[in-house]
Formats: sequence, C-alpha cells, structure tokens
Amino acid sequence: MIACIASPVLLELLLFWNNDSFVQGIKAIEKRTSLLVFPLFIIGNYQRVDFFKIAKTYVIATTVIMFFS
Repeated sequence: MIACIASPVLLELLLFWNNDSFVQGIKAIEKRTSLLVFPLFIIGNYQRVDFFKIAKTYVIATTVIMFFS
C-alpha cells in the first residue's frame, strides 16, 4: 500500500531529467512529497489517530504555506 502511495514521488525522481530546469524538478518533487506525508501518517497510525483533528491541522498548514509562497 505504501508503494502505491509513494508512486508519484518515485516517478518524479525517475523522470527528474525530463524537466526543463533543475528548479522545476525540485518544485515537482516538493509537491509530490507533501502529498505523500499525510496518507503515510494515517496508514501508520490508523488505530490511534483522531482523523478530523489531523485533517484540520493539515488543511490549515497547507493553506498557510500556499498563502506565504
């Protein structure tokens, strides 16, 4: 299951050379990595996780990061 979730990041790393510039490649990997963290956290701790609290924190953190970027 983790390999399925990690597949976008792995594909970005595999096809890193296909980007127009180094900076665009880093940005693409950064986007995929941020999408990887949340599902892995839920899968690893599904019995002890307060899903709504984590989802709210994730939404707020992502909004703040996008607002200041």
